[in-house]
Amino acid sequence: MDNSYYETLGLQPGADAKEVKRAYFRLVKQFSPEEHPEEFQRIRAAYERLTDPNRKEETSEDAISLPDTEQARGAFQVASACMNHENYQHALRIAELMLQQYGDSEAFLLVQAVAEKRLGHTGRAVKSFQRLTQLCPEKLSYRGQLAMAYYQRGYMKKALTAFQEAYILGLRDVDFLMHYAMTCQDRERYREGNRIFREVVELAQKDWKENLSLLLSAFEGWTDTQLHQGSVTPQLKNALARLVEAASLYLEVYEEDFLSLFDGMMMLHIQADNLDVAYIIELMKQVRSHLSDPEAAKQWDQILDGAQFAVIRKDDSFSDALVRLCGLRLQPQEEDDSWRFSELDARLCIMEEWPGNREQLLRLARDYPRCYKLVEEFHRQLEETKDIERLRSRMIQDYDRRSKQFQGTPFYDRYPNRRPRPETVLWKGSEGVYHRAGKKIGRNDPCPCGSGKKYKKCCGRNL
Repeated sequence: MDNSYYETLGLQPGADAKEVKRAYFRLVKQFSPEEHPEEFQRIRAAYERLTDPNRKEETSEDAISLPDTEQARGAFQVASACMNHENYQHALRIAELMLQQYGDSEAFLLVQAVAEKRLGHTGRAVKSFQRLTQLCPEKLSYRGQLAMAYYQRGYMKKALTAFQEAYILGLRDVDFLMHYAMTCQDRERYREGNRIFREVVELAQKDWKENLSLLLSAFEGWTDTQLHQGSVTPQLKNALARLVEAASLYLEVYEEDFLSLFDGMMMLHIQADNLDVAYIIELMKQVRSHLSDPEAAKQWDQILDGAQFAVIRKDDSFSDALVRLCGLRLQPQEEDDSWRFSELDARLCIMEEWPGNREQLLRLARDYPRCYKLVEEFHRQLEETKDIERLRSRMIQDYDRRSKQFQGTPFYDRYPNRRPRPETVLWKGSEGVYHRAGKKIGRNDPCPCGSGKKYKKCCGRNL
């Protein structure tokens, strides 16, 4: 097997079929046939060849109509052998010669269409499959291949029509359905896509081990189409829960697949401003409970923390300062001066809102306990301190000292009355600099000596 197929999918030589499917469905989301036709062709060709390297090409199927001559039968055998040895150019030449001699023939049209597809001649392949479906309208597989040819060429509108026609006639191949659903997604036909993704899930779950990569991609697509219609239905949530339950004994093996799925589903919810993610977090906890490897468990803990944080970032009921503090505590890259200053800024802002934000912290503890753990110590400090002004004063002194290293001071910008007033220089002399300790006494202010007279009529009279 040519290792270039593995390289195209970003895999190591010898990767199994599950890894191939996972890589394929990940890549086709990045390189759609409309926007990246050449790259998509390479990805599709690699996928088709690696999913079953020992399979015979479509051209070697039984019950294919051939011209009834020795020459035609011999030519078809040679062309089929060329196809199975990946000598597509020679197979195409044979098919073209036979079509010139015998006219439209099912066998040689099929060789021509498939060879053109393998060689990346997608426009010509579309025309060949069109001729083939006109010649053999009763064969559903050709209609499915025509739809795929449109899809690979990037003719998404025509592809959708061809997928719909083949589906109505009864084609239910799971790979065909998956690409039909993805086409609906691309054409923003979310109601139709939702229905087809559901069918993919129902079919693929019958042999979930074999179809796991396709199944997980289908769940992600199904989630996307439902979110575009408003919300995720109990039907999807229950189907996903059944899959996690069925895979419970194998989660150590498939935990990376599920991690990718849940991460993708979380991102879809966040992009749609839909915070109904409790079902995802609960299923993630269920997978996490089956993991014995400490490193894998640690990774899932980080993802769970990140999932809850992603939700509270979108929840307007939490203050910006509280969200910032959770984010800083969640991923303290390195606790350098910049990190400490930012954390101190967030703490001061939270303190400024205290105790009006007590309900926010209590709700965080109730609904998002993993995020609450990040700020629990500070919350306890706010609740238990006997002199909050003294605590605030110490923190502002530290903040003011650190602020000289940085340009921005968000806390002071938001609460300018907390910015320490600069000291006023009264005079400079050879013996040092004198700084006024308090506010300057105005001429008409009461004299600080307590006489009751104005300053200008008393102690300030001779100044």
